Amino acid sequence: MTGCWGSGTVPRIRIWGRAGRCWSRSTDEAHQYWIKTHEIKTSPHEDSNIFTKLSLLNSQGPNDPSSKSDRPMNFLPTRKAPLSYTTLALLVVATYWLWSHFANRHHWKEEVQLQNGELLTVNRSIQFDFDRPIGGVGGSDVIESTLEISSPDRKDSPPQWRHPPFLPLIFDRNPDNNEWFIVATFYMCTDWYSLGRPKLPYTEFRYRNGTWIQLPLSENLIGREGNILVPNGRDAGPDYSLQMKRDKLSDPRVSPEYKSIVRAWKTYC
Repeated sequence: MTGCWGSGTVPRIRIWGRAGRCWSRSTDEAHQYWIKTHEIKTSPHEDSNIFTKLSLLNSQGPNDPSSKSDRPMNFLPTRKAPLSYTTLALLVVATYWLWSHFANRHHWKEEVQLQNGELLTVNRSIQFDFDRPIGGVGGSDVIESTLEISSPDRKDSPPQWRHPPFLPLIFDRNPDNNEWFIVATFYMCTDWYSLGRPKLPYTEFRYRNGTWIQLPLSENLIGREGNILVPNGRDAGPDYSLQMKRDKLSDPRVSPEYKSIVRAWKTYC
């Protein structure tokens, strides 16, 4: 076969492809395809030159020696190689990491009443890293936990407290020396192990000499009610007034050790 031509009144040209196969396209279609596949930006004055080149290419057959080294185009659609299983797996892992890293981060404001009756507003943030192993209930590790006074603006306010994986339960001042302190708790057994397995699930922080110092729980604080919300993934996020916090802590599903500093505690760790 030496060529192929269109039928009807529309002018058509020959287009040679792989294995000497031949297709027929209208001259307008071939012209536009040439420009598109070769990313040629033309002006009205250049169109005729490009069309001339296209016509010369199509005047050559598959056996023309000059056409083998000078044939720059193939009008067969190119099929892109599918993504490999490794690439797909990496995409899934990256998507999950981004979701877990940002979707479980929460920020909110919370009203806090000190023992002397003073009312503060604090900024809080928390980020969970959920662990749901196959066949088990899993848990939620805390990878970010901060607390900072938002209002009123006062010169003696301590700097931001940031000590994940611990979660504040009490934020107050010592009435004897006005020393700021925080009693914090935790969720995971590994956090209890890191504290040396104390009898009660708490640790204490005192603001001294310009820094937060971690200490064992003071015995005189045992039995005291908490004034900071210990949230889970469902509770974190909205701003909390004192009344909203009381309503949340009145829920019987909240464990006692997250409402106050309990006198006895049983662990399954």
